[in-house]
Amino acid sequence: MKRCILAILACFLASRASAQSTDVFYCLSGTWSNAECWAQLGTNPPQHSLPQSGENVQVGPLDGYMDFDVSATVGTMSLAGTGSGLCTFSQSANDLAAVLEVIDGYCEYLQNGGTNTTSTLLGKGEIGVWGIYELNDGSITADIETVGVLPNLQGGNSAGSFAQNGGSNTPNYLQVGVIPDTTATGGTYTLSEGSLSAHHELIGDNANSGTIDQTGGTNEITSTAFGIFGGELVLGHGANSTGTYKLSDPGELSADTEVVGDSGTGNFEQSGGQNTVSKLVLGQSGGGTSSGSYTLSQGSLNAKSLVIGDSGKGEFTQNSGTAFVNGDLVMGGSSGGQGGYSLNGGKLTVAGNETIGSVGTGEFIQEAGTDHIVTQTLTTGNERSKGTLGGYHLYGGRLVANLVVNNGVFVFFGGQINADVTNNGLFDLGPTSARFTSSTLVVIGNLTNNGTIVCSDPVSFHTTKLHVTGIYINHGQDHDCVD
Repeated sequence: MKRCILAILACFLASRASAQSTDVFYCLSGTWSNAECWAQLGTNPPQHSLPQSGENVQVGPLDGYMDFDVSATVGTMSLAGTGSGLCTFSQSANDLAAVLEVIDGYCEYLQNGGTNTTSTLLGKGEIGVWGIYELNDGSITADIETVGVLPNLQGGNSAGSFAQNGGSNTPNYLQVGVIPDTTATGGTYTLSEGSLSAHHELIGDNANSGTIDQTGGTNEITSTAFGIFGGELVLGHGANSTGTYKLSDPGELSADTEVVGDSGTGNFEQSGGQNTVSKLVLGQSGGGTSSGSYTLSQGSLNAKSLVIGDSGKGEFTQNSGTAFVNGDLVMGGSSGGQGGYSLNGGKLTVAGNETIGSVGTGEFIQEAGTDHIVTQTLTTGNERSKGTLGGYHLYGGRLVANLVVNNGVFVFFGGQINADVTNNGLFDLGPTSARFTSSTLVVIGNLTNNGTIVCSDPVSFHTTKLHVTGIYINHGQDHDCVD
């Protein structure tokens, strides 16, 4: 990924160096088709003529307005302002093709139509933005797009913003907030309408921050042909980096893989819309630097698999909406992984198995008024390390599963368990907790106890009885807790 940034930097510096050659054309302000606007550097007196195919151009450095009124093919195009105003490049129709485009902090690229293509057969087409790009209509095709690409060499105060209000944007590689400068503030991509389609999206890298704010439109991240590369959204790559994705109605996001926190910090905030993903990972890498959080307040999440805290730290908070995992849900998937799920509202359905504390640690907290449905088996901890890896706290609502296997700590404070239960660890009926709410709890199914069931508090004298509707088999200690 750093190779991509360095490539942009190299091309940009090369374009600056080429400003002393005779193939650079400047236009301070005016209309592209007006030859008198353009001055060719290195001629005395300046020769005014239209840039020819493949030659380098620069709009500015004075503040002004460029009306792109004809189609053109160029090498490098840079928009360079001075700060007293705003340098604007306006494209409402026609087609622009360039190898490299650089938009600095005092300039904006305003596209209301036409096509902007930055790719060639001989090299990679790149767009580098630390100014403003606004796409309202038309299309963009690029190999690499970087929003927030470099320290602002012109002295502008913008870290880079891209606003898509329509049209289509199809980069192979989209990077937001990857400025290799710790004094910079990152980049922002807003998507309100239109379509964004990429093979790879990296948000936040090189100890910097990046944000995608999707309030509408579609963002589709798919792999290349035959699934060889891509299809991945990464938030927070690298130590001290932060990547944020905000999704709200009626936005639609789809990806092969979404990594929230990959050696850095990732935040996914869903207040509406729809997120469809094959594999979702929160906190992928370890070393104490990876942290991923997902907050679902409204809308829907549909994932084939969900890993919370792979080798890093992951936290999923569901306040409303629906979350559907078509395969398995795993918390604490690898050594050092820490995963947590807080179900405060809405509905969670897992069509496969759910493991809370697989190799790492995991904790699930379920509040009242919510449904948690596991089609197959829900397991806390594992048999090799009883009581240390997985915990489940049920304060209310319904837990529905084919089978619940507790190898860790299961605290049953309220609500209802609709499943067959095998307890190999500690099954605490909650009288010692300040959140003690019920003197009678119910398991709708069979219960086999191979561990310990606790139901009395000698200090408060609270005592809870557990009612099992099916068959109760006790091979452990139940302290007269089951009626």
